[in-house]
Amino acid sequence: MISRMLLVAAFLLLPELVLGQGTRGFDPILAPRREPPIPSSLSPEAIEELRAGIETISPAAAEHAGLPQPARALALASELVLSAEQVAEIEALASVALDDARRLGRGIIEQETRLDSLFAVGDPRDWTVRPVVIEIGRLRTELRYVHLRARMRMQEILSAEQQRRYAELAAGRPRAGSVRE
Repeated sequence: MISRMLLVAAFLLLPELVLGQGTRGFDPILAPRREPPIPSSLSPEAIEELRAGIETISPAAAEHAGLPQPARALALASELVLSAEQVAEIEALASVALDDARRLGRGIIEQETRLDSLFAVGDPRDWTVRPVVIEIGRLRTELRYVHLRARMRMQEILSAEQQRRYAELAAGRPRAGSVRE
């Protein structure tokens, strides 16, 4: 009983003993903000892309099918002769997709950091590692789908002629009868 009380007391005093200061007077608002550690499985560039919501996995199937990327279609608005309504729809679509992608990207970074911490402790177990790896896979799948869903939605916004023109521009081919600069 006494040893248990000593253990609890030592645990409660640990910040005082280790850091030389207690937690009294600690103000999380005034405390310096520390950046979370960078997961070892992600490069700094990959982290920035995930935070920014950038489409990082090659959308080869969507590209071959001619499905436009919303941001690229907006950049080609004049060449595609987009109406004001189409521009508004595409901007809204891109905004929702970007918000979803950023949320999922933050989740991936969080789970990768969690996975690193499981191994840093030095005693990873199947029952602790497996759920984290599964969650990382789920988040990456959702992220990929967010971008593909946005591209599929573009079929409903652009006319058949605009989709054909987009495919030409994306492939770097000039429109029939036009002169390439």
